[in-house]
Amino acid sequence: GLRARGGFEVDIKWRAGVMTHARVTSRCGNPCCLVASVPLRVSRDGRVVTESTQGRCQFITVKDGIYDCTTFSKPDENVR
Repeated sequence: GLRARGGFEVDIKWRAGVMTHARVTSRCGNPCCLVASVPLRVSRDGRVVTESTQGRCQFITVKDGIYDCTTFSKPDENVR
């Protein structure tokens, strides 16, 4: 794991050089901003907090809250 600015601890799982899952623990309850090259979905206690197909998520955290960040496939905009 690693420690990030703002009081966060981050554990990341990778597959073929791409993040597949990250667990963010908020030690201070500060707002969090995640940037990735893949679409992100952030959840806490099984409920989606936010998601972004642009690979950037910002969300409010609670002290000692644990947030699971996963990748997901963008909907195919050409399918009708």
